[in-house]
Amino acid sequence: MARLLDPRNREYRRRYEDSIEATLTSSASLIAQARFATGGANTYPDATFTFRLEYGPVKGYVQNGQKIPYATVISGLYKRATGVEPFKLPPSWVKAKSKLKMSTPFNFVTTVDSHGGNSGSPTIDTKGELVGILFDGNIESLPNRFVYTDEVSRSIHVASQGIVEALRKVYKADRVLKEIGM
Repeated sequence: MARLLDPRNREYRRRYEDSIEATLTSSASLIAQARFATGGANTYPDATFTFRLEYGPVKGYVQNGQKIPYATVISGLYKRATGVEPFKLPPSWVKAKSKLKMSTPFNFVTTVDSHGGNSGSPTIDTKGELVGILFDGNIESLPNRFVYTDEVSRSIHVASQGIVEALRKVYKADRVLKEIGM
């Protein structure tokens, strides 16, 4: 299957690089100037691939009139599981269900402006404690490369409590837990 699809995938990738990426790269200066002209001193530079600190509250949002909460818990993982991709849980998670504390925080969202390249960044609270790891953004955050709004754009973080619960009860990673002081 991979051999069959590879030539077409390479062609699509080449077209994307030649048209979209090339245009973005050649227009980056003009885009930055336009952003500065409209946002003035409130515009910050693109810091991709450089050290950057960001801050923002944990905060839900409203999408199509529906309130989206700021956090999920482990029980939500099982409520969404259908047994069919993309909602199929690994056997280790199915087996561990009865051992897990279902009210344990699993993921949370913040207004932090992130995009590709920020995944894996630590999430620190106001006390300097590690509370999670940034791993994605919601679909509304896709335009962040050009324009940012904290109304619906969210970064998604896995909660440290969920990580510890999984290490302890799903993966039985006692050595790792001991190493991180848990």
